[in-house]
Amino acid sequence: MLRAIMLLCWLIFLSGCSSKATPASTAMRKISNIGAKPTIEECEQLGKQLEAAIKNKDAATINGFYRLTDLFSRLLEDLVPAGKKSQMDQNFSQAVAPSLASFVQKLQGAKVRFLRVKMVDDQPRVILRILSESDGVNYHECPIVRHADGKLAAEDIYIVCAGEMLSTTIRRLMIPILSQVNKGLFESLSESDRIYIKHVEQMANMTSLFRQGKKDQAMAVYDQLPKLLQNDKTLLMVAIQSSSIDDKRYQQFLEKYRQLFPTDRAIDLISIDYFLLQKKYDETIQCIDRIISTFGDDAYLRTMKASTYNEAKRYADAAREVDIALKLEDDMEDAYWVRVMAAAHEDKHQETADWIKKVVEKTNVELDFDAIATTANYSRFIKTREYAALKAWYAVRKK
Repeated sequence: MLRAIMLLCWLIFLSGCSSKATPASTAMRKISNIGAKPTIEECEQLGKQLEAAIKNKDAATINGFYRLTDLFSRLLEDLVPAGKKSQMDQNFSQAVAPSLASFVQKLQGAKVRFLRVKMVDDQPRVILRILSESDGVNYHECPIVRHADGKLAAEDIYIVCAGEMLSTTIRRLMIPILSQVNKGLFESLSESDRIYIKHVEQMANMTSLFRQGKKDQAMAVYDQLPKLLQNDKTLLMVAIQSSSIDDKRYQQFLEKYRQLFPTDRAIDLISIDYFLLQKKYDETIQCIDRIISTFGDDAYLRTMKASTYNEAKRYADAAREVDIALKLEDDMEDAYWVRVMAAAHEDKHQETADWIKKVVEKTNVELDFDAIATTANYSRFIKTREYAALKAWYAVRKK
């Protein structure tokens, strides 16, 4: 059963969050710095090292930064009686090992970018952007402390898509299960907790199927769960992502999320697709602007904004946002392609060719002229001399 909780936790870490409020008395104890407080410069270096480690698939450095085993151990110390902790530690170790390996593998398959360090309550946080083809965009804010071994590492992880610390979410998932071990944790389990415990293996199976790309099967499991669990924030997030292959159902789940969690701190990030599917471009732009205002500027958010302007046929605005994105990150490939599309829509054929050249030169992307020729947005461009010149230029470049 503990392994089932772990499967849910890794899903939250990479793409989601969970529901019911955590009692204030169960907040996890903070780690005291051992030695000097981390400096901004040290944390910037740490963030860059983590980005490089993920790119190079350096599992040891990734684990050394996140220290999730340590985070779970600290949670167990708070929740499990001393006399039963030894057995729980053993069970925990057996459950966490495969889940940690799965997490590291998942993270290594994403595009991770260190963005900045910001101070929150006099503590530095390393800000990371995680881009995944299957899970979309997420951001981690990692409070940094100097641990007992003298090394700088994360104390916890604030998951922007979840709107809370990972420890808060995990504790909420663990309490119903661990309350069976520690009878003093709660006087008695609530009915919702009993339902949760009864179906925890099904929930873990759902998340496992989702992670394997079996979205239809994941949705079939979701549809069999009690309504109480279907309204759970973590599982609803899985349902949203699993239903993304069907625009109609995807829209329904986005609407359900907005109705159930209207004040959620992640609501703007969730609502971007909700408004895009309805072609409500102004509302989409407003969501992105609020995220930038509260979280900070980011090339990917600017690229999303530019893409939305393209959809709205506001091509000059799209070009402006791409310029901002590329000033932030001049290797943001998606930004170049959004700019290509803006030029193609306006039949600016030389500009279209020039921006395709720019993305090739900056990112070394391989051009697929067969795909370009069958893309509707390029239907006029491929008939021009500028397109023919582009193909000739690329042929010379490839020699």
